Amino acid sequence: MQIGHNSQTALLLTNLIQQYNDKLIVTDDLIVLLKQDPDLLAKRPNTLFVLSLGGLQTLVKQVKSEVVFTRDMGLRPFVLALKQLNEQMPAPLTVVYEQTIATALGGQVVTTHRQLIPDPVMLSAYCGTWWLQQPQQPLAALANAVLEF
Repeated sequence: MQIGHNSQTALLLTNLIQQYNDKLIVTDDLIVLLKQDPDLLAKRPNTLFVLSLGGLQTLVKQVKSEVVFTRDMGLRPFVLALKQLNEQMPAPLTVVYEQTIATALGGQVVTTHRQLIPDPVMLSAYCGTWWLQQPQQPLAALANAVLEF
């Protein structure tokens, strides 16, 4: 989904997010659009992030985390870094990295290997559905969503 990358759209979405307290699913586009107010998303409860590696790198930079993510870091260091970031920012994180989708929540990371790299926006709709349907078990819901996608 392409949302308008202009100041009017950013202002409208900022106001909407400030007033909306229920569950929110965030993808790369929203992180880029709201770069002027990173805490608006990073510290918001009831938020699910479904990101590409590029979106994750943008988020990390915006929240000024010292956790580093690179394209060539390898899966194990990526998982450990994702766990560390999730301890700093406790929202569920689902990230497409190479041919793996990793979900971090509550100090745990679940990975699923995929032959085809999914589009994070399509994946976010699928993960969001499972996450909304299973509020008592969010990590299990997200892991199943990734597996079934």
